[in-house]
Amino acid sequence: MQIPVKTGQLTVPKPAFEAAVQMRAHADKRGYEYPENYVLSEWGRNWMYNGLVNGESESYGLAYSNYDSFMRATDGEEWYETLRNRARGSSCPEDALGTRLHERYGGDDAVSGLG
Repeated sequence: MQIPVKTGQLTVPKPAFEAAVQMRAHADKRGYEYPENYVLSEWGRNWMYNGLVNGESESYGLAYSNYDSFMRATDGEEWYETLRNRARGSSCPEDALGTRLHERYGGDDAVSGLG
């Protein structure tokens, strides 16, 4: 009884897989590389889309934090800027925790380390 249920939770629906393949082809045709080919999608499938499209499926915090708000938003220009600048540290000050952790690996000569 549990095996079909668990298998169903782990498998990717064929239409979602085919959509990811098409996104990959689109990105490849235009020469996009990560983070230009990041796929903002529903959190539960974000790992699959980005894993197939750009190979970066370990982190899905952006989708978890922003997808629902993005889908409800009415200001496309604001979201364009938000998502365009989403690369690690690009919209954060030098001493922000995100920058210090992801860009500076905890700290360097420019900012104090995290203890």
